[in-house]
Formats: sequence, C-alpha cells, structure tokens
Amino acid sequence: MAVARQRLGPGVRVSGNVDPLVLLGPESKIRAAVRDCVTKAGPGHVLNLGHGVIQETPEDAVAAFVDEAKKFHYSDATGSEEEKEKVLTGV
Repeated sequence: MAVARQRLGPGVRVSGNVDPLVLLGPESKIRAAVRDCVTKAGPGHVLNLGHGVIQETPEDAVAAFVDEAKKFHYSDATGSEEEKEKVLTGV
C-alpha cells in the first residue's frame, strides 16, 4: 500500500488490500493488519480484503476486521505529521 500511495500521490483514491488469510489468524494480527494497511495507504483509502472472504474464515474474524476498520482512522496512525506526509508524497 505504501508503494501504491507513493506512486499515485495523495489525490488518487486507493483500495485494498489485506490478505484474506490474515483472517485465519489471531484477532491481534487481524487488527494489526487493518491498522498497517490504513497507515500505509493514507487518507482517501477504501479498506478491503485482497480476494474477499474465503469459505473457512470464522465469522468472529470478519467481525474483528470490520470492528477495527470502523475504529481505526489514518489520523490515529502513530508517527509525526512529517512521517504521515512522507506516506502521501513518497519524499
């Protein structure tokens, strides 16, 4: 996501891209993957799974993904404003 954001710049909306297999792991890793993707993508990002929900995915895992997506926003990302600006500009 960080590379896509750098190449496209801040004015282009991006969508993606958490690996759906993450949802087969522990809740802490699901939530961390959401935060990581949102942080790397920057504002103007639509969060989703790379290939949708696979059949074996527990409903609780989907619930954790959606819950974290609702709670965590780019403005919550750790780092200075300069670091956040670097995500957007690639500079």
